[in-house]
Amino acid sequence: MTSRRQFLRAAGVTIALPWLASIARGAAAASMPPKRMLCIMADMGVLPGNFFPQTAGQDYESTPYLDILGAHRSRMTVFSGLSHLDNSDGHRSTRTFLSGAPQPAVPEAEPADVKNEEMEQATNLMYDMARLALQTDSTRVVTIGLGQIYVRPNMPGITDQIHGLTHHGGDEAKIAQLKMIETMLFRSLDRLLGTMQATPEPGGSLLDHTTVLYGSNLSDANKHDSRNLPIILAGGGFRHGQYLKFKEQTPLANLYTSMLQRMGFEVDAFSLGTGRLAGLEWA
Repeated sequence: MTSRRQFLRAAGVTIALPWLASIARGAAAASMPPKRMLCIMADMGVLPGNFFPQTAGQDYESTPYLDILGAHRSRMTVFSGLSHLDNSDGHRSTRTFLSGAPQPAVPEAEPADVKNEEMEQATNLMYDMARLALQTDSTRVVTIGLGQIYVRPNMPGITDQIHGLTHHGGDEAKIAQLKMIETMLFRSLDRLLGTMQATPEPGGSLLDHTTVLYGSNLSDANKHDSRNLPIILAGGGFRHGQYLKFKEQTPLANLYTSMLQRMGFEVDAFSLGTGRLAGLEWA
């Protein structure tokens, strides 16, 4: 009969192997950057014809606004048909959630402040601050509401306040101004994605490890329509390079569920959603 001492001596060897393997996996995981999330809301919607492609899938044709983001096509997903299903208009202010840990040294000089009227510079400044906060692990979740878009931007050719331009009523002169402003916003988004992709981290880039959500609480602001919202998802370890076209009234909250699950949260649904968003897979 095997003695208790002999059994424990043998069992110790047997148990140590999976334990050592788990330690190795834990060390590898510890060396990888954390998962982060950056959510950006452009309050005024978009001109739908300049944003939404016609055909779904990986071979979707580009559009004027998506052309601006062409360098990131393989790292982003475009959606249509997603909708708010509650009564909230979605307006939020800029927020960063700090971790409370000692703040690390920032690898860049302190930026100069700009006025909100300098719309492109102000947007880029907010994006730079968000990128640095994530890069230095000062926070792992940042939300930005582009509230300054309700001022009159200091841009050549812009003579009206943006809120008035969004209620253009079909006026071609107002639509032309609105397109200039929206083009600028997508240019700033292109810059943000580019700087995140150019920030190296173990196993990839800052963009690879950050889920970036960009969109609006409105589709066509001229109609105050909260259906068929213009939404882009980039980075964060999803399978991108596609246009997912859903039936209208598909809950936007289903996308939030997918994002939370990718961050490691064990949730089956979020808010009024029905579950994970179909067709959006992890890489």
